[in-house]
Amino acid sequence: MADKNIEFDYTPGLNRKIINKVGVPGDNLPEELMRYLCKHYDNNNIIENKRILVIRMLDLAKQYAVKNSVTYITDSKEKYDEFLKAINNKEKYGGDDAVELIEDWKSIGEIVKDMPKFDYIIGNPPYGQHGMGSLDLHYEIAESLFGTYNNKMIFVMP
Repeated sequence: MADKNIEFDYTPGLNRKIINKVGVPGDNLPEELMRYLCKHYDNNNIIENKRILVIRMLDLAKQYAVKNSVTYITDSKEKYDEFLKAINNKEKYGGDDAVELIEDWKSIGEIVKDMPKFDYIIGNPPYGQHGMGSLDLHYEIAESLFGTYNNKMIFVMP
């Protein structure tokens, strides 16, 4: 990873109780963890009127899209369709949200490079597996997103 000014947050707020409930985080994190992310990373205020990029966390994307402008990126056609259907309810979501279906995670930097900067990037990026490309895919995704946000990038990583 390139030499960047990076702050890694290993906050003990994700205590053993929450970790035990979560297990291995997937796309749909439990409500308790979503509330923690919402409150902890905006000085215990509800995040509103922000531009947020959400990666692979459908429930969180739908929750944030109610009061924010969300771009949701996923590699699942089913979750793409579900988010698209949800944001078509313009009365609830406001009509300022977007969704991208990605095939190659290494291209995420190219997808977002011409978008206005995000206030937050929140996600659970794919990690990579033996025989499936880079084992550090999640780090490569994080690195490709540097410079595309104003406030914080929050990733669930192993």
